[in-house]
Amino acid sequence: MSNVRQLQNVMHVVLIIGITVSVAGGMAVHWLVREIHHKEFVQDAMERFEAIQGGMRLGLNVVQDLSGLFAASEHVDRDEFSTYVRPILARQKGLQAISWNIWIPGERRAAFEAEQAMLFPGFRVTERAAPGRMVPAGERDAYLVVHYLEPLIGNERAFGFDVASDPVRRATFMQARDSGRIAISPRLVLAQESGKQFGALIVQPIHHKRSSSEPEGFAVGVIRFGELIDASLAGLSPRGISFRLDDVSIPSEALTLYYHVTRLRSGAGAPRTLLGEEDPAMQWARTFAVANRQWRFIAVHHHETHPGAHLFDWSSVAIPLIGLFLTGLSLLLLRRMQRDERDRQVWENAMRESEAQKRVIIDHAPFGIVVVDDEERILEFNRSAEGLFGYTREEVVGKRVVELVPPAMKTAHETGFRRYRDSGESHILGKPPFETEGLRKNGAVFPIRLAVNRVVMNELPAFLGVIIDMTDEKRLLAELIQSEKMAGLGNMVAGVAHEINTPVGIGVTASSDLQERIQAFVALVEREGISEEELKDHLAFSARMAGLIRLNLERAAELVRSFKAVAVEHPDDHVRLFRIGQCVESAIRTLHHELRGTRLLVSVECPEHLEMRGHPGALSQIVINLINNSLMHGYDPGASGRIMITCVKVGDRLYFTYSDDGKGMSEEVRQHIFEPFFTTLRHHGGTGLGMHVVYNLVTRTLRGAITCVSSVGQGAQFLIRIPLGAMEKEVAP
Repeated sequence: MSNVRQLQNVMHVVLIIGITVSVAGGMAVHWLVREIHHKEFVQDAMERFEAIQGGMRLGLNVVQDLSGLFAASEHVDRDEFSTYVRPILARQKGLQAISWNIWIPGERRAAFEAEQAMLFPGFRVTERAAPGRMVPAGERDAYLVVHYLEPLIGNERAFGFDVASDPVRRATFMQARDSGRIAISPRLVLAQESGKQFGALIVQPIHHKRSSSEPEGFAVGVIRFGELIDASLAGLSPRGISFRLDDVSIPSEALTLYYHVTRLRSGAGAPRTLLGEEDPAMQWARTFAVANRQWRFIAVHHHETHPGAHLFDWSSVAIPLIGLFLTGLSLLLLRRMQRDERDRQVWENAMRESEAQKRVIIDHAPFGIVVVDDEERILEFNRSAEGLFGYTREEVVGKRVVELVPPAMKTAHETGFRRYRDSGESHILGKPPFETEGLRKNGAVFPIRLAVNRVVMNELPAFLGVIIDMTDEKRLLAELIQSEKMAGLGNMVAGVAHEINTPVGIGVTASSDLQERIQAFVALVEREGISEEELKDHLAFSARMAGLIRLNLERAAELVRSFKAVAVEHPDDHVRLFRIGQCVESAIRTLHHELRGTRLLVSVECPEHLEMRGHPGALSQIVINLINNSLMHGYDPGASGRIMITCVKVGDRLYFTYSDDGKGMSEEVRQHIFEPFFTTLRHHGGTGLGMHVVYNLVTRTLRGAITCVSSVGQGAQFLIRIPLGAMEKEVAP
């Protein structure tokens, strides 16, 4: 072993001496050649610098000169703009496009889009959603839109683009507006860019000769740095110079605008790096101002590309260099093999330990884990998944995951998988957990909560599904919802009973008084007889008592009918045709006891003959829960307010709107209002199920949709859309 080490040391010494001598001679020759070509390099670098600087100034002058076009005319139309700009673009190859950008107020956006669509069908004000993809712009107070654009062909994506939607572009336009002078943006990926080239905008504010200091619009020159520099250097021959153009307006955040890397004179090999290997003496840099920005030009000389680079005579050292090279290469290969072998053993041991740890973690996870490959075959199935589905791991690994999907959902599952393979689009991948159903080995269907993510397993793409059994949660939720409904029904019965007691009590008292008066009247007739005046008095009293009894019995009957309409009609009853206004009024009457002690006014606007086929009990329960929600959360005790319910039929849909002018709710509360068990009054008896019941009645029983609009201090509004014919198939013969 010691001999091997000595031999290795001798070989290393010989190798080091040979390399040292070779490098020293090469460096001497290289230094002489470098001195010869240094002056030539500086001259070539200055030529390129001046050409690029001149090309940029021409672009600035062209954009500045556009102010003369707008100053010469009250209104420059699209044809005048195109006629003026096209010859300029033909001459100035460094300009990729020239545009006229104007402000469009938000309220005029629709009208502006309609006007432009007459000339350019499908025109929309757009913004960039992602590189290479333009989408309709969001709602804003104003838009800075690309209105005129030349040439339009090849730049269609930039036409109608709201440049103010991008913070960098907007800052440049605002700087030009505030200074009243031309400004250049930092480097950008242009709206019309399909490659990876950077560009920039030259922005000139245009002031009408009779306008205020606010510019009428902006003339914009669009440059791609590659095209600008290629056009500027078109007359210069290649000289083996690499260069880079940086934006150093903010020294701590220098950004590269463009770089050119020369190749070896033979054309072989990869491009050389711009900086790093070269001697600083063979670099040349110069900083210059371009409007509001500072740019730096850096050039690097590659001596291999010049004839002088081949003045070296390597023949006398070719054999020693080859021998040294092969010796060193052999040593490096042996050492690399030894190191690779040690690394491989360490890696294999680590992988075995990692696999064992992963297996323990997966098997002891408290939720089901299923991993599926791109062909829908199951790769992984942990112990919790075995407990959920009833299969062992050996039974399902290698089989298609569709065997765990209920029959009614298999078509949708396979369609979704196929859509993802074809287009990469998925409605569940990477999304929050959602509720669905699974299929046990015994054929039982059970509710689950599922989350799916993309993973890499054994260096291949796969899908990881995390599954939680919701059977107990669903049962508990159903029990709590039923309890909530029964509690609501009990409160309603208590209220109706209290209301009925009053008219019934008055009727009983009146009938008792009437009975006593009749008995006294009969005794008087039998004993003494009566006068005409006494008879009339008795008849008048009897009539009053009878009227009082009849009036209170009718009031009690009306309350009973209202109670029956709400309490008897529930979502499990038969679908029938009913009048919506009557159903809503009946529900409100059942809450008379709760509303009587408040200063709240409930008003209903509903066409008298508006009807729908469905569950009247469900609609009544919705009204009751919404009013109770306003009483509990919307108003302080003793506060006055108004609750408004409107019903409008549009086409085959009922638009039911419930609104109050109470305290409203925060955005966080609004987002969770329909979730089960969510309440802001947990310590005051709130269960958090009232609005969840409303959501289920609207979406499941009535087949509709509900949204909530609210903010703090602005009340709350619930918008319910119900298809009037949704229940037809339930009652079809």
